[in-house]
Amino acid sequence: MSEQQSSYRQIFKATSIFGGVQVFNILVSIVRSKVAALFLGTEGFGIVGLFNSTLDMVRNITSLGINQSAVRDISEAAGCEDEGHVRSTVTMVRFWYWITGFLGMFVVLVLSPYLSEWTFGNRDYTWSFVFLSVIPLLTSISAGQLAILQGLRQLKRLALSNLYGGAIGLVFLIPFYYYWGIRGIVPYLIVASLISLLLSWYYVRRLRIASVVQSWRTNLRSGTHMMKLGIMLTLAGTLGTGVGYLIRIFISRTGGLDDVGLFTAGFSLIDTYIGLVFTAMGTDFYPRLSAVNRDNAAVSQLVNHQAEVGVLILSPMLVAFMLFAPVVLTILYSSKFVPITGMIQWAILGVLLKASSWPMAFVLLAKAETKLYFIQEVFFNFYNLLFIILGYYWFGLVGLGIGSCVVQLAILIQICTVVGYKYGISFVRDYFRVLLPCYVLCVFMFGVVRFCPTFWGYVAGIPLIVLSCWFTYRELDKRIGIKAIIKSKLRRE
Repeated sequence: MSEQQSSYRQIFKATSIFGGVQVFNILVSIVRSKVAALFLGTEGFGIVGLFNSTLDMVRNITSLGINQSAVRDISEAAGCEDEGHVRSTVTMVRFWYWITGFLGMFVVLVLSPYLSEWTFGNRDYTWSFVFLSVIPLLTSISAGQLAILQGLRQLKRLALSNLYGGAIGLVFLIPFYYYWGIRGIVPYLIVASLISLLLSWYYVRRLRIASVVQSWRTNLRSGTHMMKLGIMLTLAGTLGTGVGYLIRIFISRTGGLDDVGLFTAGFSLIDTYIGLVFTAMGTDFYPRLSAVNRDNAAVSQLVNHQAEVGVLILSPMLVAFMLFAPVVLTILYSSKFVPITGMIQWAILGVLLKASSWPMAFVLLAKAETKLYFIQEVFFNFYNLLFIILGYYWFGLVGLGIGSCVVQLAILIQICTVVGYKYGISFVRDYFRVLLPCYVLCVFMFGVVRFCPTFWGYVAGIPLIVLSCWFTYRELDKRIGIKAIIKSKLRRE
């Protein structure tokens, strides 16, 4: 097997594994919501949501982005093939996730009366937040352990930890909510966090990575670089949340709360069911890129391979989603959400552009270009705020999708220009041979669904889906040898 084919196979394997994990977690989330709605009612369902959002906010601020930045440092250490360096880095990461965990616990504990008042409008839930203060500590340690698994590219252990965590958590959810109702919310949230911690600890423990004796000064000094990147990631995430808030405020005041609900539902659908592909790909791509971040030729090759596989996997999904968007909206929501079909179809055109810009943006993270990364994020959020607001102002709900497409085009142009100028990394001819046919198929499907009546839209659209699937299969077979893999498995059986 050639080096290139091995690279493509690794990308496809990782995407398949974690794509499956993401699908499983979505199913668990749906069942969890159904159980909560059945046994807790609307009031209990709302309490769970408020507890989770408040704890997530505290965790995101106090974690200092360690769960992402630690992956980069561990991957880089592993790429040096120096076991001592790996142990030292893992010890430093462990030091920091204990520190950030206790910080989060302290914040919730001290602010518990105020968190209760800010969240629920009274102090009736003060003791609930006191008990829940242990969750930031548990989740910090768990996230740190998962970062170690991801950084060392222990894909199977990472996937199993996520799968078992979701499954076991769901098993405990039913008796807690069935027997205790609303009173079972706080104990369940603590138990669920403890389960995730124990599983992540178990799988890291099996790696047998011995800690080294390092002074706290050494850990502080060695983790400074990691903390800088983590803080920038936290600030970028906060900025994105703020922009999302401003967009919703503008839509609310211009069109009303119904439009806010439609906007939220449409983009949640894209982020959840299509975004899972990006999440799955990033799980392995980020540590692989970080491990070779000093070799621009290797970085360029990996970026191109990742972009090619990403476009090929996404293309049939997007073409099919564009055609069946009204059906999907009716099944997952209701017929009242069908008016956002046009918004979703426009936004899908931008998703394929994101498949190109997304791996390029990871280059800045892998190289720990903290200031440059944050500057890019400021521009990206500015584009998001500007074009989506203008799109909605000029074209209504459809304009939200148009604005999203323009945002992705602007991001693609900017990130390719910056990364190309600074590191000489760009897309090669093979990538464009994949992107152009896939994008043409998406544009053709867009024309079909926008201008053809429903019946003729399906008549013309289904062959386009078949053609997209065939093209993806053919190109993936060239890169990873799908036929050879199937024949090999059949012979073994």
